[in-house]
Amino acid sequence: IHQLAFSPHTDSKGIMDLVKFLSPKHVMLVHGEKPKMASLKERIHSELGIPCYTPANNETVSIPSTHYVNAEASDTFIRNCLNPNFTFQKCNSVDTCNSTLIGRNLTPELQVEDERVADGNLVMENNKKAKVVHRDELLLMLDEKQHEV
Repeated sequence: IHQLAFSPHTDSKGIMDLVKFLSPKHVMLVHGEKPKMASLKERIHSELGIPCYTPANNETVSIPSTHYVNAEASDTFIRNCLNPNFTFQKCNSVDTCNSTLIGRNLTPELQVEDERVADGNLVMENNKKAKVVHRDELLLMLDEKQHEV
């Protein structure tokens, strides 16, 4: 991940020229007027074929990667991944439920699914192996406190 900053009066042509020259796999635009950023995002995508993102404050952006890294996982991260993430769906008919009970002429009233999500941060300290940590651990590692905007 690389970050470039521009002066407030950098025009879209200058940004387009730079993006074209660098040919990144993805572009993320932040800190700008929404209509101008939306227009620039569309130009980057249509003219250069590069996926472009314009996240709002506190919005998470997931960017697919083709680079894989072997990493260790912290105990806290693993424990957090083991927490159930239940979703419940009320069944109104046989069509909305997928269950072995249907074969026995029984229609369940509730379907439960557990789609666990692993949410962590990849940390690579100087000359150390990559490690995935829970977000609370990251704050401790950086000696920072959580803040809200």
